[in-house]
Amino acid sequence: MNPNDNQISTISQFYNGKSVFITGGTGFLGKVLVEKLLRSCPGIENIFLLVRPKKGKSIDERLADLTASQCFDLLREKNQKALNKIVLIEGNTSDLGLGISKENRELLCNKVSVIIHSAATVRFVEAFKYSVNTNLRAVNELLKLSKEVKNLKSFVHISTAYSNWFQPVIEEKHYPAEFDPQYIIDLFNSTPDDQLEKLAPKLYGKHVNIYTFTKSLAEDLAVKTPKDFPFAIVRPSVVGASFAEPHPGWVDSYTATTPLVDQSARGVIRALNCHKNYVFDVIPVDIVINQVIAVSWKIAIDSVSKSGISSPLVYNCVSGTTNPITIKEICQYSRDAGKKSPSELMRWYPQTRFYKSRTLFKIDTFLTHYIPALLSDAVDKLRGIDGKAVNYYNKVQYGASQLKFIMNTSIMWKTENGPKLLSSMDKHDQKVFNFDPKIYNWRSYIDDFYFGIRKFMTNDKTACSIAAQKKFARLKYANYIVSGSIAAISLFALVKAGDQIINKDAEKSKI
Repeated sequence: MNPNDNQISTISQFYNGKSVFITGGTGFLGKVLVEKLLRSCPGIENIFLLVRPKKGKSIDERLADLTASQCFDLLREKNQKALNKIVLIEGNTSDLGLGISKENRELLCNKVSVIIHSAATVRFVEAFKYSVNTNLRAVNELLKLSKEVKNLKSFVHISTAYSNWFQPVIEEKHYPAEFDPQYIIDLFNSTPDDQLEKLAPKLYGKHVNIYTFTKSLAEDLAVKTPKDFPFAIVRPSVVGASFAEPHPGWVDSYTATTPLVDQSARGVIRALNCHKNYVFDVIPVDIVINQVIAVSWKIAIDSVSKSGISSPLVYNCVSGTTNPITIKEICQYSRDAGKKSPSELMRWYPQTRFYKSRTLFKIDTFLTHYIPALLSDAVDKLRGIDGKAVNYYNKVQYGASQLKFIMNTSIMWKTENGPKLLSSMDKHDQKVFNFDPKIYNWRSYIDDFYFGIRKFMTNDKTACSIAAQKKFARLKYANYIVSGSIAAISLFALVKAGDQIINKDAEKSKI
């Protein structure tokens, strides 16, 4: 994209002279959001980021880490000075008042025009109190702050497409929560942690984890809270590597789809307990961010043209409605990517078997995951090395189990608001801020995804090296031998079982 094109971008012009307050700006989604705003909206005044000290690092050190990310390579090349527009606000989404000082609160209230709430803990298994405070109470605290902002044009809350995953069809509307959000906030903060361990799961209802439970409550709270500013909710599904920006395949978060692609390509995951033909709804991170930026613009200009604040709009940001991909296809394309570009980090020859039966799945994983892992650890022990293979596969299986409710549920979303928004944008903005899921080819996307994991996360530079090709050949032949052996043993067991049945029948007939 030519930087001069920004001069004729309607959306870019909306952000001219405005400052944006972003939570979660150091996360996977947040990095892409900050980079896109600075690069495609050069007239933006400042981006205020809520940042907390973490792992012994000050907020300034975390900013240095953020801007050093490869996510900002293109921006540094084109307009490095734009990074100076980032202003840090020390705070924490899990704290009351977001942990923001009085001085910084006044700064935000005087300067901010747009708020984008991206922060969340996305772990399905998380400390209950921390999850409630981060995913739910933070929304309440941010809404309180928003009411004090003097010139707020729009507020976008990034939720999840799985906030009401048990609905037969998820529409772009508000779904009332089973409990009053404020009651849950008070209950979780007044109950000792050991009691929460027993209490929390009983409150989930149809939810399967603390993540969807708190995100559903957060939506309910946000919609029901009286507001005098434009507000919208964007619900992305499983967020994956970027499609195009800032780089094809850019990713720095090893969660959800990332391990599925990586471990399928490297022969780590060889069996899954799921419905292989169900849609696994993946949405590239840059598609999500383009829609968030466009939504923020749209609700602001509509509130002016319509002279009033309408009901909050909800956008289901998903791919499965118009460009679906199944779990089987994700694994297949990942395996193909691994075979095309072998790595020395391969664990086994890439292949995936799918089981609806939990029993058959356990038998398969025991034979093809745990027995080889046990043998590997035994050999390491003889060499005086601590074996890690079994522990590694336990983590792999645990990660896969967390996605079980997604992989075993057929979900349908309605997506009417997104296409309406896209059609309301001019041709130039439709290119610069394109969020149409139909624009990408899944096989090419998964190729880029796997390449991105190796380049941006694992720093794997062994692609197609002689050593990698030799290892791939060894694993391929070893797979033939193991598969043949298992087939032979299974056939022998069946023959022996058949002989026993025949002999018993013969004995009965003699009697």
